Amino acid sequence: MNTVKDAFLPNLCWIIGNGKSVKNFDDRWIPYLPGFRPSSTARDLTPCIWVPDLLLPGTNTWNEPLLHSFFPAFEVNAILRIIISYSNDDDRLIWVKTKSGLFSSKSFYTTLLAAQASSSGTESSFPWYTFWKVTNCSPRIKIFAWRLLIGAVAIRAAISRFITNISQHCPLCGSAPETIDHLFIHCPIIQTILLASPVGFRVEDSNISISKLFTVWLQSNSTGETFRLGICLLWSLWKARNRALFDNKEFYISIVIKNALKVFNDYSVVSTDIFQSMRVDSAPNLVAPQQLHWLPPAEDVIKIHVDRAIGHSNSSCAAIAHNANCVFEGCGTQCNPLCSPEEAEAMAFLLGLQLALKMNFTTCIIEGDALNVIRCINDTSTPIPWRIRSIILHIRSLLPSFCSVSFVYVNRACNSAAHVLAKFASS
Repeated sequence: MNTVKDAFLPNLCWIIGNGKSVKNFDDRWIPYLPGFRPSSTARDLTPCIWVPDLLLPGTNTWNEPLLHSFFPAFEVNAILRIIISYSNDDDRLIWVKTKSGLFSSKSFYTTLLAAQASSSGTESSFPWYTFWKVTNCSPRIKIFAWRLLIGAVAIRAAISRFITNISQHCPLCGSAPETIDHLFIHCPIIQTILLASPVGFRVEDSNISISKLFTVWLQSNSTGETFRLGICLLWSLWKARNRALFDNKEFYISIVIKNALKVFNDYSVVSTDIFQSMRVDSAPNLVAPQQLHWLPPAEDVIKIHVDRAIGHSNSSCAAIAHNANCVFEGCGTQCNPLCSPEEAEAMAFLLGLQLALKMNFTTCIIEGDALNVIRCINDTSTPIPWRIRSIILHIRSLLPSFCSVSFVYVNRACNSAAHVLAKFASS
């Protein structure tokens, strides 16, 4: 029972609605921090017990000076990424191992498998079919993962079998011989990276091997997202290790994670675009398949195009407004911390809506090329991924401010101006 409890509780996190049910220092509510809760020791120095105590009075805006007085900078940045919507929804406890946030026995089984891996001293056969079936991943990184599985990576323990007088110790921690399992699983450096990254994987078993780790990742979700991001992290670690060892470059955990997210997002973007182009016929109320260039809106209607871009260390979004005569009405950009493409797309639609409010556009059409986000906004029966739930609810809470507003999918070819502006903002 203790094993079940230890595997269950750390994977629960509160998604903030009105914040009235969540205590600042006791509950898990910051999904961008390891453990989902602040580590600050200021709990005894502040009367701020509940999440709403950290907001500016009478608003849904974080009190940044107050946050900086209680929390270190990296925790403040994580808190500021949480959007408090005006919908006044109740706080929601979610299961982070699924995209929807809903608990499933399958996801819990794989979580238990990770916690108890190799406890019997034997390993099941590796799921090679599932491994090679994974798409939306850099071929170079996938081959690197295969080389890890067959032991064909030039780590020190392997090299020392052929070259004498070479140090076998791990160049990152120096506490153990550098084997594949040590460098990519058991080294304190990689364990910190895996836990601090969006994978959020905690190595519980000191005997887990690389094949067992990959098996757990492959079984964690049907999309292979955990596996794809996991091997991107291992690849980024390997590249950073080599630069530190051979080029005398500084080794930074934050850079390892950022580089891994960059290559993961790059390939996720490509796959998302292909998927959406294949699915346009499935949403005729949202998509105009024949539209291959920008079309002006009707008279007295403003059309706002939105898009996002993912940089090396941040993400950005942009919104551009035109009227029925194709005259430019205004634009806006916003830079955010590095996040998933889906989060960045949702932020782009929120920015478009905020631009319309600022410019007093009461009747408008907001167009973008993120079909999944548009479905979440338009269809209240569509399950909202937990990572963008607060953004979607915030968008919906702003809709009564307009006479008419619609969210429509367009091909990326019709959205190039917003994409260029978003890339410029990211740079």
